[in-house]
Amino acid sequence: MKKNTASLLMLLFSITAFAQKSVRVGFNSINKSIIFPAILKQLTNDDRYMFNIPSHLTYYYSSNEIINAIFSTTNAIGIKAKYNDAKPDYVFDVQMNGIENITAAPNRWHRDNYDGPKGFVKDITYNFPCSLIVKSIVGKEIKEIKKIEIFNKDAIFTATYEAGFYTGVFAPFAAQGSLDSSFTLNRNNIYKTIETRIARSAYGQICQALIYLFNEYNTSKMTYSYAGVKEKKRNFDFGDIDTATVHFKNALDLYFDGKQPEAKQLFTTLADGYEKLLNSKEPRVDNNVKDMLRFNLSCSNMFLGNFTKAWDYFNTAKMYDIGPGDYYKRELRGLLGLYQLRNAIENSK
Repeated sequence: MKKNTASLLMLLFSITAFAQKSVRVGFNSINKSIIFPAILKQLTNDDRYMFNIPSHLTYYYSSNEIINAIFSTTNAIGIKAKYNDAKPDYVFDVQMNGIENITAAPNRWHRDNYDGPKGFVKDITYNFPCSLIVKSIVGKEIKEIKKIEIFNKDAIFTATYEAGFYTGVFAPFAAQGSLDSSFTLNRNNIYKTIETRIARSAYGQICQALIYLFNEYNTSKMTYSYAGVKEKKRNFDFGDIDTATVHFKNALDLYFDGKQPEAKQLFTTLADGYEKLLNSKEPRVDNNVKDMLRFNLSCSNMFLGNFTKAWDYFNTAKMYDIGPGDYYKRELRGLLGLYQLRNAIENSK
């Protein structure tokens, strides 16, 4: 009897372990160069432009200091026009006041998911409103032709202060006292460093926006990926996902062939199916399958212009147990940033 009981327990354990085995997910990808035409006008060497740069920020007190630290390359922004502040054809008015609503959160204990450095860190949240106004000058007439919101006034950014904050090498403080004393001593320098970094990021997006507006833009080869269930060692039927994977590839082909309406219709159908499956409670939809669905939903919504949804699915797709998932997430992050910025510029007034 005991032998039979032991055998039954072993059988039950093996069935449970088999049922709980993670579904194996893989990626397909297309490397594609996309050429976007200039949104407003292709400029030439005969065109001239100038920048209006802020005179101060929260932690910068002169325009010269700002130019040297943040806008030092205003004469090399990637458009074919020439910098000329005496007789410009276009004026690029940069509107930024500096970091606002700075809040230093209580210390928190940081433990890396893979047994890396452990210690105390401090998260600092802030806003950094920033816009670009593009004006044209014809004779004595100055006309505003585009206003592009780079960072929304309500967008919340987070910087984490830790021992390697200035060097970029992450190293949390081992004790709260060390973090508190260092933060108190360096508070203004910390905030100025944060302001410098976010202002440089804003300037980078401003330059990218100007390239989209006034220059043909070739993305070079970028990786467009989509996920599916691997064919070997399946515990369930994934025929519907296999079919969706084929349609995903077809949608990409349509998009790259210039058939955007047909592609978007197919992406809409795919997104609806993925969402239904994600919200189901089917045994086959384990954490890996959910991450796969979120990844594809993020990519689908990117092509549909639903960037809030795209980022929500991107951020909830952990990809911890999916092979090279981290690589594909990094590639998708770059695509999301590119398409979102271009979409915002095209639709700005």
